[in-house]
Amino acid sequence: MAAPYPSLPTQTPLGRRLCSRVRLRLPAEFISLDGNHRCWLENLSTSGARLLIRDAPGNGAAGYLMFAGHEAFSRVVWHAWQSCGIAFDEMLPLETVIAMRHLAESFPEMERRRHDQSIRDWVQGRGRIVGTG
Repeated sequence: MAAPYPSLPTQTPLGRRLCSRVRLRLPAEFISLDGNHRCWLENLSTSGARLLIRDAPGNGAAGYLMFAGHEAFSRVVWHAWQSCGIAFDEMLPLETVIAMRHLAESFPEMERRRHDQSIRDWVQGRGRIVGTG
């Protein structure tokens, strides 16, 4: 099995990110031994992410991040009140990071349309209202 970061340095200065990140605001889920945590993906890079998450798992907690049809094994590298930083076990393709940035740009409008449609369906007796958060 190949090393997870073959072309990147194995050590980074304390408190420094391995790769540049893009800002997002997408729903995600972090699954760990503590349970399933619904969260927001606040920023993303090929090497890790920042999550806005209630009851953030502690440093070193292993988990599985699911977001927008993608998934990644990861480990918590820092945590604070309602947020944490995770490092991926294997790097994400840069194309995935770019695609998530494009999705984040259109996400508010997509959610508004989905919400409006669920209200129309409920009023017409065809469905139920589904929360957005």
